[in-house]
Amino acid sequence: MEIFNEITILLASYFILLFTETDIEVKKLYGWGLTSLTFLNLFVNITVAFVDVLVSFFKNIKLALKKCKQRLKNKRKKYSEMDRTLESKVPLNTDRGVIDF
Repeated sequence: MEIFNEITILLASYFILLFTETDIEVKKLYGWGLTSLTFLNLFVNITVAFVDVLVSFFKNIKLALKKCKQRLKNKRKKYSEMDRTLESKVPLNTDRGVIDF
């Protein structure tokens, strides 16, 4: 991207040198060339910035989903272990069909 901007500046300075021409029609032509070059530079830079933002956004969304899945997995594991410990601590009296505490 840096090289593209440097080449654009170089070409723009060549266009400015061409403005020393005395014919008004030639100056208008060079002016349109300089304007087109400037808009091309703006378009390319804005497009690159927009794509960078989108890529960063989707990477952050992917990371957030991964963290959310990991937290959910940890909670399920924690509650599963809690259930196992509760089952081992609570004696069941199967003769009467009730739970003794």
